[in-house]
Amino acid sequence: KNGGSAKLAYYLSENSTVTICIYDMTGSLVKEIVSKAAKSPGSHEEDTWNGLDKYGRSVLSGTYLAKIEVKNSGGTKQFSRKLTFIK
Repeated sequence: KNGGSAKLAYYLSENSTVTICIYDMTGSLVKEIVSKAAKSPGSHEEDTWNGLDKYGRSVLSGTYLAKIEVKNSGGTKQFSRKLTFIK
């Protein structure tokens, strides 16, 4: 968490399509922050979550999951990262 937002850093080995969604601990979608974006190989740190849900409301303090889906010539892979949001 940095300045009221969580920066999501990841590395891609090849050109990929990336989707990043934030879920609460019950598995409900809170917000999709990247939707099928074309990304180049290398390190990425430009995607952030500002603590707002899909309706623009501030979320409650707690633990959330960032799910990163990467599609490329190697198929589809999913990664999860735990985020703790504190107001």
